[in-house]
Amino acid sequence: MCMVPDNYCPHCWGDWDFKFKHGTCPECAYELGRKVKYLLDNDVCPYCQEGKVTVEKPRCDQCGFEVDGKKVVWG
Repeated sequence: MCMVPDNYCPHCWGDWDFKFKHGTCPECAYELGRKVKYLLDNDVCPYCQEGKVTVEKPRCDQCGFEVDGKKVVWG
């Protein structure tokens, strides 16, 4: 496991903002869900940062974004 700041790619350290909007690193083409997983270690929506998501209820109660279990690891 490699933990990096949210706006970087863990493979090439290139800028990669909004991983759920842009599922592929623009620098090295790593794909969210295939080579990289997003760690959710709290119940804050990774898309809007305001709503709540859980394993039992993966749809955000604020923005409606649904967490794809293939792209995240719940911590």
